[in-house]
Amino acid sequence: MVAAQKFNEMNNGSIRIIYGAITSGDRWKFLKLESQTVTIGLTEYNIPPVDKVLGILLSFVSSGS
Repeated sequence: MVAAQKFNEMNNGSIRIIYGAITSGDRWKFLKLESQTVTIGLTEYNIPPVDKVLGILLSFVSSGS
């Protein structure tokens, strides 16, 4: 996430919020990097059910940030 933030800054494409995910394949956690602050979600999402994980990923794309 930090690398993506730096890449964007160097290419004049600063993006205010960078979202990320950590997964073991069946468990997911989500993160948000805003400026120099990382927010790590406390909830681990299991697959199945896949609908919650897909909903979170969709919210990243549709947030417009």
